[in-house]
Amino acid sequence: MKKIVVIIGLLLPLFLQAQEMVLQNVYARDYQMLSGSWNYIIDPFDMGYYDYRLQENPNGFFKNKKEQHKADLVEYNFDTAPLMIIPSDWNTQNTQLFFYEGSVWFKKDFNYTKKQRGKTYIYFGAANYDAKVYLNGEKFGNIHY
Repeated sequence: MKKIVVIIGLLLPLFLQAQEMVLQNVYARDYQMLSGSWNYIIDPFDMGYYDYRLQENPNGFFKNKKEQHKADLVEYNFDTAPLMIIPSDWNTQNTQLFFYEGSVWFKKDFNYTKKQRGKTYIYFGAANYDAKVYLNGEKFGNIHY
């Protein structure tokens, strides 16, 4: 009897752990494909995400700030950044990135009109090991494989 209780006690957490809902039959739904050219910025020191205290920078690259005055300290510009074809890997599209293993920021402008009914999902067919997703400068979620 003790063995059964121990086995159930060991197996129960496997069934009770929270599972994320997996979106089913994605390509049978109405969708907007975002494949194509994306602007990118290489960020080897993670300055676009962290501040000097290694906290999330409230003015990070995800805000996509624009320089309004010459005194503004915006040291990046996605609009003038080079383009990369997505989906793909960055290592084979740019020889300077062949051995690169740091952070890269991607930006894609697109228009979307919310439907009257139903939910809206953002689906990524593939992403790197740890991807943070922002939409209009606000954190949307994480992709962690």
